[in-house]
Amino acid sequence: MARGLANVPTPSSARNPWIAERSRINLLWLYKMRWAALGGQVATIVFVHEWMQIEVPLVRLLGIIGLAAATNVALGIWLGRRAKAWPAWAGRGEWVSGSLMMLDNLFLTALLYYTGGPSNPFTVFYLVNIALAAAVLPARWAWVLDAAAFLCFALLFAMHVTLEPLEHGHAHEHAMHHGTRLAPGPMSLHLQGSLVAFGGAATFIVYFITRITNELARREAELDATRQRKAESDKLNALATLAAGAAHELASPLSTIAVLTRDLELSMEAGDLGGEEAADLKLIRSEVDRCRRILDSMALGAGECIGEEWVRVSPQELLASAVRELATADRVEIRAETPAIDAAFKLPQAAICQALRAIIQNGLDASPAAGQVAVAGGELDGLLTIVVADRGTGMPEDVLRRACEPFFTTKEP
Repeated sequence: MARGLANVPTPSSARNPWIAERSRINLLWLYKMRWAALGGQVATIVFVHEWMQIEVPLVRLLGIIGLAAATNVALGIWLGRRAKAWPAWAGRGEWVSGSLMMLDNLFLTALLYYTGGPSNPFTVFYLVNIALAAAVLPARWAWVLDAAAFLCFALLFAMHVTLEPLEHGHAHEHAMHHGTRLAPGPMSLHLQGSLVAFGGAATFIVYFITRITNELARREAELDATRQRKAESDKLNALATLAAGAAHELASPLSTIAVLTRDLELSMEAGDLGGEEAADLKLIRSEVDRCRRILDSMALGAGECIGEEWVRVSPQELLASAVRELATADRVEIRAETPAIDAAFKLPQAAICQALRAIIQNGLDASPAAGQVAVAGGELDGLLTIVVADRGTGMPEDVLRRACEPFFTTKEP
């Protein structure tokens, strides 16, 4: 189809800026939330040991928390160094976030291993990590983390350290029983049922949150595209208004010049002026008519038809009128479908011809020097159909995406 655009490179972003910014914000919030989580873990351990009088391996627990803190310090340094060049690093943001959440799963599992395993009520934080992953990471990462959390939780049933109150013995080795399996009984059935419930809850969380997140992302992309189209339309409307206003303002003095020139021509015909002056007047009249045609074209481009009446015209007549003023009309082949040759359609002929002429000229520019452009008109379900086909090579995706932008072109200056 006609396009009139050559294949020249146009700047394009390798990655959607909105996605890049979202990835950066997610990492920043993950960085802050991990510090908050580490502080909460330390406070919980102190509370359990001092107030609940339960023996816990403080050194090992604080060592795990310290290791997690070290990874967060490394994250902060990495974010600081990549802040200015973030769009280029946005693709790695998802991998960094996913890897950190996977580490958090392992750190949580290690903490639970030394503090009662599946009987520890803080196993619910597996679900918090899964929900966070489903909200901020792609679905593939969320499902991987879901499977990892379920596996870690299941391993705690087979291997964990039970806790004893302090009054049952202060010695650390007496308080820990490595690899203890839960004894059969009601509590065992309850915990085993909680494993099944955990798997189901985690699956539902990942499924529904990823679906909602993807839908919101899709709607956001649609809104961005709509806002961009509206902005482009507003620009075009403003330029069209300017063109229409200029045409209207210039029309009045040109009309006055045309009237005065006509009066002088009448005087010339009466013999009051010489031949040289008469030639000048004819030239003035010709140039005024030319200016009038230019202003009419500007008004047509702005969507105004200068009070044009709708007339009945056949497809053959319409296409012939559109092609008539082209400089290379000999390269245009007009076709009309046989059943539609005698059909007549009511339309604003000048405005339609102006639009067709622009499309056909684009097709001529896009085709090789001797290439033909075929223009066909016909009737389909009572509607006039017009097809303009050139011999161009087509538009690449980046050019096609911008083809309707005002003033965008890849033609030579």
